[in-house]
Amino acid sequence: MDYDCAKKLNGSEEITRPNDVQRQRQCKKQVLTMVLVSLVLSVMTFATIRLIAVLNNDIRNPIHPNSGNPSNIFGDCGTTPTQARDQHCLFDAMSFSWLPSACYDEELVNQFLQLRNWTWSRDREGLDSVSSEEVLQGDITELFVTHEYHFFHCTYQWRKMHRGIERGVIDTYIADYGHTEHCEHMLAMNLAFDSVDTVIRMKFPKCQVVAGARGRRE
Repeated sequence: MDYDCAKKLNGSEEITRPNDVQRQRQCKKQVLTMVLVSLVLSVMTFATIRLIAVLNNDIRNPIHPNSGNPSNIFGDCGTTPTQARDQHCLFDAMSFSWLPSACYDEELVNQFLQLRNWTWSRDREGLDSVSSEEVLQGDITELFVTHEYHFFHCTYQWRKMHRGIERGVIDTYIADYGHTEHCEHMLAMNLAFDSVDTVIRMKFPKCQVVAGARGRRE
């Protein structure tokens, strides 16, 4: 926050002109944005530390409790929507992934799909729109979305990570530290929510067992 904003918000400078009032509103918006980003980054840091701890524990003893195989990775959705359906996998529109049922969070998916009137498009200009019904079928491999969608995609993934740790299983997409770094970089960008700046591509993660498993696994 610049010095001029600080003076206007703490009352050290008298506000008399209409331009000053507008400037103060802009300053308040700037502060709220900074607070929101700081809060999200704090949650991200805590989630990452927690995830590293539980994954390190699994690496020391990587045994799938159901099969006895020396691996904490399980579930395979193939590499195409047809193969994913054949494996009884489910499509998660918020992560744009086909997932094994064991690491699919239906409740959270529905919460985020209902959070906004999300839009998808086949082009960066946002002119060739795609209906939500078509997107949810999980057959389109690449789409353009707004910065707002990208923002909430990241908050969705962090919530899913926490819930997955509690259940004892997460997907390998959110287990990848590179995705956390990507979201951190994206949140630091000062872009308009309605800008169509993101390409989402279909993924086929597997499930990964973490310590303290209590939920279902298949």
